[in-house]
Amino acid sequence: WILHPLLDAAALRNRLNAVEAIHDDAGLRLALRDHLKGIADIERLMGRLTAKSGNARDLKALEVSLGQLPALLELLEGEGES
Repeated sequence: WILHPLLDAAALRNRLNAVEAIHDDAGLRLALRDHLKGIADIERLMGRLTAKSGNARDLKALEVSLGQLPALLELLEGEGES
């Protein structure tokens, strides 16, 4: 994101609106924090697994992390409706 920042004004406004919604809603922030606690660094896990240096624990962490994503998406989509 640093090397390729958003240049489209509408996309920037959308991102800022999302940040503002999270900032203004303490309940949403707490819910996001709780959901994100259960998600490991997926990029790092995938790097280890694709480099064949990962282990069963990494594979299980990936499974658990990916399993959390639907609930996180539901939380965020529900926020867009309010």
